[in-house]
Amino acid sequence: MDESWVFSLGDSLVNTKKNILFLCCIYIYFVKHVYHIVTFISVFHFIVYSLTSIYSTDSLYTDN
Repeated sequence: MDESWVFSLGDSLVNTKKNILFLCCIYIYFVKHVYHIVTFISVFHFIVYSLTSIYSTDSLYTDN
């Protein structure tokens, strides 16, 4: 049995413990930006939906 994978797994775990704060910072940064992007997209969709509904009612009024 080749047990080098056990040592590499241990090394990666130690490195993860060293970088846990860095990973948390990246995660928080990413989540904040994803939150802003989702908020922007939802607001943008709401604006587009409102404009299209106004357009459709306007076109209905002009057609009639």
